[in-house]
Amino acid sequence: YESFDNKQPPCQLLKSGDTSPFVSASGSLAAKQSYALVVFGTVANPVTLIQGDSSPQVNPGNTQLRFVHAAFATAGLDVYLTTPGLSLTNLSAQYQMGYSGNTSFALTNTGDYELRLVRSNSGFVAYDSGTFSLADHATQTVYLFSKDGTPCIHVLKVTQAGGDPAPVPTTLAPGEHARPAPPT
Repeated sequence: YESFDNKQPPCQLLKSGDTSPFVSASGSLAAKQSYALVVFGTVANPVTLIQGDSSPQVNPGNTQLRFVHAAFATAGLDVYLTTPGLSLTNLSAQYQMGYSGNTSFALTNTGDYELRLVRSNSGFVAYDSGTFSLADHATQTVYLFSKDGTPCIHVLKVTQAGGDPAPVPTTLAPGEHARPAPPT
């Protein structure tokens, strides 16, 4: 962590051995708040996002959750966070996210959920977590990303104030990019 005055300090990332940055970012940083600098995309075309990590205290029985779409090989994703096994038919997505989009923190009840990501306007499920739990009193960011130049979606859940980043496994088979949403 680095301390800054209330101004727009530049952030630069350099590859090992280079003297010129491969990515630069700046943003208005308010005093006495923490921020995350997120870099994603490819080395040739990096994207930066400065996220404020300030959030109100979480009450018992709740978690705060936000999503970041960092899957450079995938354009739009519709985000569904439901009770496990609930049909997506006639449901509206909680979020419709374009590449590099992110949400604000949203208060969610603690408990078991199923996260499904549907490729926008397609009906194809690009990611299905199966059942996973949201911790009590937690503030978490869920990063949706791709790697190795493939359109396969991966999910990483990061908890503020401690805890290791945790991958959230998918029920899709290895190499399976998407499957049709199950019929009702």
